[in-house]
Amino acid sequence: MEKVSIVIPCYNDGAYIRETVTSARKQTYPSVEIIIVNDGSEDMVTREVLRQMEGEGLRVIWNEHRGVAHARNTGMRCATGKYILPLDADDLIEPEYLAEAVAVLAAKPDVGMVYCEADSFDGRTGPWVLPEFTIGMMLARNVIFNAAVFRKLHWESVGGYDETMKTALEDWDFWLAFLEKGLHPFRLPKLLFHYRIRSTEHTSYSHRDVLLQDKLEVYQTIAVKHRELYTNHLEEYVYAMRLILEEYERPDAKKTQLQLDASDRWIRLSQQIDWERVEATFGDQFLFLRQWSQVPARFAFGYILIQEITGYSAEELVQSVRENPYMQYLCAGSFGGGELPVSTYLKIRERLTPQVFQKMLAECLREE
Repeated sequence: MEKVSIVIPCYNDGAYIRETVTSARKQTYPSVEIIIVNDGSEDMVTREVLRQMEGEGLRVIWNEHRGVAHARNTGMRCATGKYILPLDADDLIEPEYLAEAVAVLAAKPDVGMVYCEADSFDGRTGPWVLPEFTIGMMLARNVIFNAAVFRKLHWESVGGYDETMKTALEDWDFWLAFLEKGLHPFRLPKLLFHYRIRSTEHTSYSHRDVLLQDKLEVYQTIAVKHRELYTNHLEEYVYAMRLILEEYERPDAKKTQLQLDASDRWIRLSQQIDWERVEATFGDQFLFLRQWSQVPARFAFGYILIQEITGYSAEELVQSVRENPYMQYLCAGSFGGGELPVSTYLKIRERLTPQVFQKMLAECLREE
């Protein structure tokens, strides 16, 4: 029976890692080793939990904080299994996940990575609906989560995770390297992976923490590294991008993408806003933000947040934004906040006066 090594990078995840390890230990697959890599956790609770787990016989590797890619590579270098499962320290797997994944890998040598259906829990619950894999869709966005099972020899053949990617998306780059080797993904038609979305905190591994400029640089890095893959599948890539934009533009998709509890209000609000007037108001700032989001849905979310804060009608809100730099800046700061609750913006507004916002806006304009 070939061994599977479960590699768990941990950075200040002491509150969750025991639950994660328990799910790893409950696997029906009989040959499993668990390797925890402490990625320089500063949290004393986490460090104490890891010491306890080490005392209980679990293997814990103690590293300086160098990021999730380095932590995964460290664990995988030490792994003795033929197969690898990277598992974040706050996520969970069902007991039969490894058995089902290994069966596919053992039977299909052209399959490089096996994943499954997934859902989210904790701060937000529900199915995690990933698009069906196509080469074009994979070039447009990552459609395979990091907790897929693969052979260690393939991790070696692609050179592991790129440790220079400090701002996430390293798993997307990793899977593209598999595709370049002619390895294909296989998705099990079962819900076997649970992705934690925290309600009050996040780890440094969160993709939501990545700044816009850093994201753009990572996208550029990925495109350059995998230029041949993009070139060979250019038509599929363009087609996938068009599908993504069309999906975002559909009213029913906006509700899902914005992840609002009262998402139907977005539909009513967006129908009342004159987008040409909004673009005329924001000028270059509007164009910059739109270039980032690619779709007007983010803008509507910003307006919904401000409407919650001010109690304005849509018409009053548009008029206020046109006339008041404070409202312009507040709305602009909300466009990228799709994961933050309105209460966060209420707290910000309590602390930052219109004068402070105007000063910040002026400073931004000077920097540009």
